[in-house]
This record gives sequence, C-alpha cells and structure tokens, in this order.
Amino acid sequence: MRKQFNYVSLLLVLLFGMSISLQAQDYKQKKFKRFKLGPAINTLMFDEYAPTVSRDGKTIIFQSNRDKKWGTYLLYQATKDEQGNWSEPTPIEAINGEAGAKTVVAGPYLSYDALTLYFSANFDGDMNIYYSTRESEDAEWGEPTPIAGVNTGDYEGFPTVSADGERLYYMSRASGQTASEGEEAGDSESTGKIAGKGQVHCYTLMVAKKTKANSYEFGAGEELPAPINADCEKAARIAPDGETIYFASMRSGAKKGIRDDARDFDLFYSRLEEGGTSWSEPMPADFANHLSSDLYPSLVAADGATTSMYFNADRKSTRRTPVTWPSRM
Repeated sequence: MRKQFNYVSLLLVLLFGMSISLQAQDYKQKKFKRFKLGPAINTLMFDEYAPTVSRDGKTIIFQSNRDKKWGTYLLYQATKDEQGNWSEPTPIEAINGEAGAKTVVAGPYLSYDALTLYFSANFDGDMNIYYSTRESEDAEWGEPTPIAGVNTGDYEGFPTVSADGERLYYMSRASGQTASEGEEAGDSESTGKIAGKGQVHCYTLMVAKKTKANSYEFGAGEELPAPINADCEKAARIAPDGETIYFASMRSGAKKGIRDDARDFDLFYSRLEEGGTSWSEPMPADFANHLSSDLYPSLVAADGATTSMYFNADRKSTRRTPVTWPSRM
C-alpha cells in the first residue's frame, strides 16, 4: 500500500496552533505559511488535542477538557460542510460514558474505513487501549471494548493502526518506570520515563500484530527497534501507506529557522524497510515543525493533488527551554 506523499500541494492543518500551505515536490524545498483551525474547533480556554481525521477529510475527532470537570478529557466529533466549515463539536456520549473528575479518554484514532475508533482511557483506573465500532459513517458509535492481548494493567495509550488493521502502534511507559502522581490521578500524558530534560516525559513506542483475522485480537506488544526509541519520544502515528510512521521526538536534527539547537518535541518520520522488520533513520518533518512543540499528526488519505495533515502545536513552547509537564497542548 505504499503511497508517496510528494504532491504538488501539501496542506497541513493544526489544532491549537497554525497550519502550513506547501508548494513543492520535495520536503526539503517547501515554502509554507501556517494558520489554525477556526473557533468551532479551537477554544481560548481549553485544550484541543490528538486529532484524527477521516480519509475524506470530513470528520474530525479529538480529545478536549472543555467538559470543565477538573482533570477530565473526553472525545468530541465534528463534521465539515460543503463550504469547508466545521460544525460545533459534540461529545461522543457512548464512549465518554458518565465522566467524572479525572476521567481521561484520550488519543483517538480512526481506522482507514472510519468504522472503528481506537483510543485509550482510564475507565478501570489504568490507562488502557479500547475500540468502538459503528455500522456506517453516519451511525452512532458503540460502547468501548478493551483491546485483547495488548493491555497489561500498566500504561498503554494513544493507539494508531495501519490501514489494513494488522498492526497497532501505541505508547507504553518506559521500562523500569513506576506510575507517577499524575498517572495515578488519571492524567493521560504525565507518565513514562523522566528524560532528564526538565520535566519532559518520554515513552516507549510499541507495536502489536493482529493474531486472528477479522477480529480485534492482537499479540503482546514489542518495542519498535532502533533507530526509533533512541531518544525522548512519544506520539506515533502510522500513515495510510502503512510504511511511514510519524512521531514526536526531542532528538536533534529539526530545523525551524530560529535556534536550531533548541530542544522540544518535533515531528520526525521513518519508513518501514524491505522485509518489514526494520525502520529507516528518522528524518525531521521540517515542512511541519515550527517554534512550537509539534505532536500527533493525522494524515488524510484523500486522493488527488492535495493531502492534508492535522496535528497539535503547543503555542506555549518557547524553544528556549525544554517542554515541561504540565504544558498546554
């Protein structure tokens, strides 16, 4: 399913940030400008985080704390009309359930056919991976079901699934680490290895392979090999081609035009090499990276000359000090 993303025009759109319009055939030669999604999606007072977008670009699902309960993040869905305007986001009640303080439903990811929604939640206290299905793109989502074979009772979060449904990628707490105070409070991001760079939290990027056809059963997760998981990393998203993975990392190499030596999370990408067991050396996605901390890209697989990417930008990131937790995403 390899699909090269060397389009005449590549449009990138950010939640809680700006967006990029590109006119080039090679990532290294692109010129761009950035703008953010409008007030129907982004708010001034709350977080809009971890977007996922259907392949036709007409449905967006993201997590937000706009429910106003302290420490609570829930899933919201909006649709785009013929004029390109997003509807007012509505909570996905079947998934969010009876949310109370510190309920976290996080990291949504739509399957390629948009009939399965993967996400993580602390419904049982631990952050685990769930899925919900629907009969059609106009139908309501069903109740959450935990993923068989992947959840361990420890931290598993922010899933992303290949277009063929065979491989599930996700974030795990780094080996040997214990639950932090933030995680015990149900905080979706404040777990993992302390990176030694301020209060940044790092994760191990994992992959689990489906064990039974036409099911949601996966084998135990395995760490993605080096050169992935070689620095402070998180937030992996697999592209529709099934062979390109984007992730956030604090590794060096990203160039943003100002202070190239500054460290926060930037987007990188790597491609699955022949044989399907190793990944290429990660390259900075400088067509998207900016002064902010950049996270959770969602690539829209619509055919034609334009492909869209939605992702988060942390506008409070200064590029002068490491990103710290908590930071507004």
